[in-house]
Amino acid sequence: QAPCAIEADVCVNRCPDGQICDRTCTACIALPEPDCRENDDCEAGQVCQDNLCFEAPGTCVAPREVGPLPFVARTTTVNGLAQHAGGCGGGGNEQIYRVVVPIDPNAILDQMRLCVDTSGSAIDTVLHVRSICGFPGTEIACHDDFDGQNRQARLDFVGRRGDPYFVFVDTFNASGDVILEISAGACAEDNP
Repeated sequence: QAPCAIEADVCVNRCPDGQICDRTCTACIALPEPDCRENDDCEAGQVCQDNLCFEAPGTCVAPREVGPLPFVARTTTVNGLAQHAGGCGGGGNEQIYRVVVPIDPNAILDQMRLCVDTSGSAIDTVLHVRSICGFPGTEIACHDDFDGQNRQARLDFVGRRGDPYFVFVDTFNASGDVILEISAGACAEDNP
């Protein structure tokens, strides 16, 4: 039998140790050198999974930090964990971001409204915001499916200036590419 053969539409690998079938399933090639064997082999902010380096998921222990507003992140929930859900849904893989409401010494109010939006994401998203990351009872806002068709989430919430809040970019039992936008002010009118 050939070391590489297509049987029932599947490439069967009979190559010697240290080799795999090529993309056409016609010949054995050497296994590529792995990116990593442990997290220390990856760059800062990355983790080792299946011998490949990936962007580390945002968690309550190490949330991703939101920079100056407006903030846009193109990320994925593929390597995220499924540890939290919001009061309105979620439970799939999530990424957690920490946003500190900007301080403005000229502001009259000590609060500010922020808009969080996942429009344009490739998957069904759910957003929820907490004042304390690991405690569901501190949920301030939660939203799923503002547009009905694309199943994207959008919400706004009022936060106290200088205080941190945790934005959960959650999914509805899926994982994939997400666009997260956080900006000052209320969301567009079509937000329920």
